[in-house]
Amino acid sequence: MPSDSKYDVEKLDNTNYYDWAYAQKLQLIKKRLWDTVNGNDTKPLGSPNHVTVKAWVRKDEEALATIVGNVHKSQYHLTRPATTSKMAWDALEQYHTTTGLGSIVATWRQLFRMKKAEEGVSLRDHIGMIQSTVDKLKSLGEDCSDRQVIAIIMETLPSSYESLIIALDSHPSHNKLEYVISRIFNEEVRQKEEHDHATAISSSSMASDQALLASARRAPIDRSTITCHTCGQKGHFKNECGTFPFNQIPATANANMAQALSAYISHNEVMAL
Repeated sequence: MPSDSKYDVEKLDNTNYYDWAYAQKLQLIKKRLWDTVNGNDTKPLGSPNHVTVKAWVRKDEEALATIVGNVHKSQYHLTRPATTSKMAWDALEQYHTTTGLGSIVATWRQLFRMKKAEEGVSLRDHIGMIQSTVDKLKSLGEDCSDRQVIAIIMETLPSSYESLIIALDSHPSHNKLEYVISRIFNEEVRQKEEHDHATAISSSSMASDQALLASARRAPIDRSTITCHTCGQKGHFKNECGTFPFNQIPATANANMAQALSAYISHNEVMAL
């Protein structure tokens, strides 16, 4: 049976149990298998060949295959001993939800060491990561207030949100998490639209300049408007002038040059006789 992309669950590893358990539970509910996994639907009494028993076993095997199919191979040591879906689920839950002090400290450290979001990064993903860590703390029995979450979100916003932070600080609802997040998302949309608009204008201006340059290169030159700076005549450039460079030499110099050239030629003719 082909898989339905709506049921896709990111594979469980050692870092994402709380998100995985939530998505996996919803998948099992959708497939009508969750009651088998959580123990509400227990194996009926009767022989293994009884119709109801065989039907339950098929459901349990499907649930077990679904769970194991959504875990990374690094988790196989936890699921391999399980013979029922409930055993596999309980083993994973027990392993990943240790409520010792070390786990609590590590999770708090992860929250307070959250890195500042880079410019252009999706703030929905960034805030989602913060809230996921908060959910993990709450599952460990820790109380994380909205004010703490707001402070962490504000501290990790990009510098382009500085004006929003100042505006929120003086707003009556600045301690309401939902309000703060909605304002951040609105600002993210505004900044993106502003950036896209500026990019579009820049691209349009560049395209216009390139088109103008290309048009100028293709346009024929009207030579009747060109004036030669050597002879003063129209229709050609200085480097095309037939009188260049002799026209720039004084007339007397031209005459002397002609006499010298004539004498040189006569002398050579005499020597040749």
